Amino acid sequence: MQVDCNLVLYDKGDAAWHTNTAGKGHRDCYLKMQSNGDLVIYSKNGKHRLWSSGTHVGGHKNYNLVLQLNRNVVIYGPTIFHTNTTTMKSAIKGIAMVTEV
Repeated sequence: MQVDCNLVLYDKGDAAWHTNTAGKGHRDCYLKMQSNGDLVIYSKNGKHRLWSSGTHVGGHKNYNLVLQLNRNVVIYGPTIFHTNTTTMKSAIKGIAMVTEV
């Protein structure tokens, strides 16, 4: 998450995917994986919802945000969102996973 509240996936310096939330007058936002499966960017004070993955499926389950080896970012538990960015420029060793934000 950048200071301008834009969540960006970079590959060798190039933005492969982003939430397009920069330039909206907010700074120091936070990313939250909600218990309903929706990934949300909130303003610093939590009053403004700047972006959502739109993946609220109801119920309270455990969801995980995973950066896969192929550069695709996926919400698992079951899979309800992905960035469709499976083209790799860089060699990624391992999987980065956010379970709490």
